[in-house]
Amino acid sequence: MKALRFEVRDRLKENELHLTELANFEWSESAEEVDAESLLLDPTVTLYCFDDDIEHAVFVGSEKRINPREEPFYFVAQYRSATHLYFLPIDSFRELAKRIEIEEERVSFVHSVGRCGSTLISKAFAAVDSVESYSEPDVFMQLLSLRGRGKIGGDELTALTADCVRWTLRPELDVRAVSHWSIKFRSQCTEMAGDYFKAFPKSKMLFLYRDWRSWLGSVYRAFIDHETEGDEEVKAMVEDVFKTIHPVFSEYVTEGRSLPLIQSWLLSWVGSSEAYLKSCDAGGEWVAASFDQIKEDPRVVVERLFEHCGIVISDEGVLESVFARDSQEGSVISRKEIGEIPTISEAELTRLEGLLRKRVLVDRAESGLPYLIEV
Repeated sequence: MKALRFEVRDRLKENELHLTELANFEWSESAEEVDAESLLLDPTVTLYCFDDDIEHAVFVGSEKRINPREEPFYFVAQYRSATHLYFLPIDSFRELAKRIEIEEERVSFVHSVGRCGSTLISKAFAAVDSVESYSEPDVFMQLLSLRGRGKIGGDELTALTADCVRWTLRPELDVRAVSHWSIKFRSQCTEMAGDYFKAFPKSKMLFLYRDWRSWLGSVYRAFIDHETEGDEEVKAMVEDVFKTIHPVFSEYVTEGRSLPLIQSWLLSWVGSSEAYLKSCDAGGEWVAASFDQIKEDPRVVVERLFEHCGIVISDEGVLESVFARDSQEGSVISRKEIGEIPTISEAELTRLEGLLRKRVLVDRAESGLPYLIEV
């Protein structure tokens, strides 16, 4: 089995938080053939994405190993440090994945609605010596987008998702005595929670959430450029991304008119929340916590999550430094970078609340059904 190795010539993202895809890079015309099996054993080579027709898995090579414990967002670190791209034929990718052994009961998947303390929880996992914690390896977000565009689905998608988990974790490369592995996803990946359950039924599933009003205010500060908020091209671009990810958009999209940015973001919250509820209805076993609980006493929440995952803390003091820092420090959405931005008007919140009143999840949340499984 062979893979092709190209030099990275340029990085092309306008915003480093944009979705992971092959178009993020410009690379050399000439390539070097390398042994595909060498990718399994090289810690400086990490799975990044697939080409658009899923004919190749694409890996990035860096000068040194990316330490997932140190990064607020793993895919951003991959993008920043990439010096080479490796193209591995999909059949070889799947064949080699079979050699990676995963003890699924030692793996946790952290899903969320986003902006709810999920990065903090991921950092808490990373603070424990016996845990390897990945915050947003973004190939999983790309799988969701490929599903939405009809490129892959069903059992084939579940199998490819499992292979991506194996390639991401590669436990045999850990030089420390790691006994647990955690992957925290972008919020939208909750739409594929069923695939993770199916692929790894003994894994630990965690869900973090936040009430829609305070969540939307946080999104408004972090992700919306208020100078271009009303721009039709910007609105159309965001809508186009989200509607391939969240099926709920099909109920609201109107031909020839783009949704307001704030409504598109709220529908993303709806999509992730309803995907979690659907999984609960299907018998999925979750442990969940709210942003308010994390804010009130992060240690209590973390200790409960650790207990669920079978993680033992040998040094109680390691968590204090995690709670004291901005978990997204070093990224473009750190508290320092965001600063203070005007909030959403009450009139707009009232309009959006009318949209939510049409969704089943609101009634369920208010009636105490499994929107929250208390920790």
